[in-house]
Amino acid sequence: MVKDNLLPADMMVVGGQLYFFDVNSYQALWKCDGTAAGTVLVADVPAGTQLRQLAAVGNQVFFTSEDLGSGAGYERLWRTDGTGTGAVLLHSWQKGMDVETSGPDNLVAMNGNLYFRVDDGATNTDGLWKSDGTAAGTVPVFTLPAQYRSFISHLTAMGNELYFIGIGPSGFPWTALWKSDGTTVGTSVVAPGETISPVASLLTAYGAIFFTGEQNSVGKLWQTDGTDAGTVALADTGGAGVYDLGAVNGSILFDAFDGAHGVEPWAVPADYAPATIAGSIFDDANHNGARDPGEGGLAGITVFLDLNGDGRLDAADPTTRTDAGGTYTFTGLPPGTYTIRQVVPSGYAATAPLGYSGTVTVSSGQLVAGPDFGNVQTSTVPLDFTYLVTLARNYSRPGTFATGDLNGDGVVDFDDLVILARSYGHRPSSGSIATTANSLLPAFRKAAHRR
Repeated sequence: MVKDNLLPADMMVVGGQLYFFDVNSYQALWKCDGTAAGTVLVADVPAGTQLRQLAAVGNQVFFTSEDLGSGAGYERLWRTDGTGTGAVLLHSWQKGMDVETSGPDNLVAMNGNLYFRVDDGATNTDGLWKSDGTAAGTVPVFTLPAQYRSFISHLTAMGNELYFIGIGPSGFPWTALWKSDGTTVGTSVVAPGETISPVASLLTAYGAIFFTGEQNSVGKLWQTDGTDAGTVALADTGGAGVYDLGAVNGSILFDAFDGAHGVEPWAVPADYAPATIAGSIFDDANHNGARDPGEGGLAGITVFLDLNGDGRLDAADPTTRTDAGGTYTFTGLPPGTYTIRQVVPSGYAATAPLGYSGTVTVSSGQLVAGPDFGNVQTSTVPLDFTYLVTLARNYSRPGTFATGDLNGDGVVDFDDLVILARSYGHRPSSGSIATTANSLLPAFRKAAHRR
């Protein structure tokens, strides 16, 4: 147990810290570094107010609050950098006609700004807003015309554009898919929006936008790049209802009513050309973190796509092996963003890249260069004064074995200095250097603190 009497909710990791609301009151924002001492109050809101939503843009944390009770009240947007100085109030809005959906909500980060929707009760208008983290920079982007009024939903960022569904008021017969570049003039209905209505669901997958909508009272699955020509129907259900969307194994999943069998799950292949990622693993003989002339490739090393970002090879992670020249290739990939890692063989240490991984984004049909990994045989590297100087020059910085990271955690720090002290003057044998030295770290740390 890290901290007693806290009930975390709406958890989010920002800058290596876990931020969360305390369910006991929903009036306090906390952060945690995994220790009791590092679990501290970041900000709280006044009595009669409740926290609602949490989002991050870089290392800035945004959250919303609302006044409790029915009737008049306000919704607010706040920002904190987590330094313990409290939170900055960015803007307040009077609750809208529907107090349950007034906003701000649908918080989405894009290009260094936070975007969200608000139903402003003072003007009874629904619109798209953005914030750069300052009160002056928290401004409206676009207000839905009266005929589209009610509320914005499914706000989604894709590249440099936002997509959302604009829902009409009571009596208005349809909804539309909208896009925005974050400016007033750059916000419009996605053509041919006038012929696709109502739009019900929206999903980002495989580097594209998918949505469900009816055309001539027939439910269809659509894919769009935001243009008229790039908006195409992938499936015609034959019925009127198309519902929730999901993506798996190159296909789009959705619920549909075909008029004969009731609501059933459907699966349709997404419209994309498979992409390829290729890179290499080289023998970094001089362990300088760069590939120099004469340094060849390393064959037979496992490379994997870290799908869940946990830093290790799991059963679901796609794998490949380097060929005789040290080249690895992943083929048949759906568009998307992938983190690539290697399984460092026994007797070697990784010298490149920083972070021991690389992240690449591929579009439909692309061939994209993946990270080049460097490895060195540890038995060839003397842990001597030269290595000590290298470690000292890079102390407290992100690093690899080439710059002093002996325990492979991606940072050159005190633990690496301890391992170097234990192994100084030796050439490490096969296996990880850290394996034999890490067991001694607690004793070294204790001895260091006594001095």
